[in-house]
Amino acid sequence: MKRTHRIKLGVLLCIEACGLFQPALHAQGSSTFDTGFDGWNPIFFGWSWQSDGGNPGGFVRFAESGIPPYTSMAAPATFLGDWSSLDGIGSLRYDFRLFSGTPDSTAGIMVTGGFGTSGSMFWRQPVTAGALGWETVTAPLNQSSWEIQDGTWDAILSSVTEVRIFPDYFDHFGEVTGVDNIALVPEPSPAATVAVALAIFGCACLWRRKRSTK
Repeated sequence: MKRTHRIKLGVLLCIEACGLFQPALHAQGSSTFDTGFDGWNPIFFGWSWQSDGGNPGGFVRFAESGIPPYTSMAAPATFLGDWSSLDGIGSLRYDFRLFSGTPDSTAGIMVTGGFGTSGSMFWRQPVTAGALGWETVTAPLNQSSWEIQDGTWDAILSSVTEVRIFPDYFDHFGEVTGVDNIALVPEPSPAATVAVALAIFGCACLWRRKRSTK
């Protein structure tokens, strides 16, 4: 194979391999809260939008009042639908901060869905999340990370009808928390990562060979 053909092939491999990362660059659903609630619906009391102090910019603040205890925030339609393609490779992320009060082991995410029969599952946020300032917490979309409460994993993922974030599911009076930058994001698979690494290595070898023949 001529040297020019090898270089062209290497360039094409780099372009195609890097293209494998494109799904990871675009969230399926994303909310920054810089101008308001971004379509998220506060359930019950204690919610307010803050124009600054987020990570960065605006964020959603929750202040525990003790009544009712099941306060949450429901996602807009852009976060709902078929999540099957994200199974094992995606995640639901958000930035969280505990401004005051006691860390709560029952904060987290509730996802409801399923065809025909309703199913639900819960992901528990780490107890100490946000205690030292804004922290990104990640709920990976793999079955082992979630508590299936009704239905099946596959059925829920294939038809997500509701997503709720609970910043304070059961807790003490007076806790103040913040939520910012929620994103439903596909991640590159391990195979894609290896492919990109090999393509970059191949391009580097071709470039070094080209330089050495000058």
